[in-house]
Amino acid sequence: MKFLNVAAVISFCIASTGAFASEISILNFKVIRDGGGQSEALVTVNEQQEVQVQTTSCGFRDLTADEQKLTQTTLTGAVAADALAILRNEAILASDESITNPEFATGTWAAMSVTFQYRDSNGALKVETKKIKAPIVIINSKLSEVRAKIESIANTAADVICQ
Repeated sequence: MKFLNVAAVISFCIASTGAFASEISILNFKVIRDGGGQSEALVTVNEQQEVQVQTTSCGFRDLTADEQKLTQTTLTGAVAADALAILRNEAILASDESITNPEFATGTWAAMSVTFQYRDSNGALKVETKKIKAPIVIINSKLSEVRAKIESIANTAADVICQ
């Protein structure tokens, strides 16, 4: 298992560009399912500071803006709190890199991606995304099931569109 604090992921991405950065902020993250089935759900904070999720693609196709809006759901309770912790960089994202037998590697795979922005040493605003395969989310030293719960909520909201 490889542990990555969201800030460490961002720092790594910025360091790989050879630039010093400031004003780093997380814009959103996606919960992704690839393989035999496919879906992506975007998690953001709206103007009212509510954490929302909407499905952006499913069944190997991108949803239209109208379809995405139909799938939009406001997260509540512990799921919203944990999603907000990720967006505020108060979570550790880990990647399970255990050795698997490739002959049995079928089906679907979970992933997450984090989109962040920063100002480089020249003051230019940059936006980058880092994908994390087989993600594990740790908040307050405890394993969080927020990724799986968001995926379930998004799938339920998009059920009619993504059949």
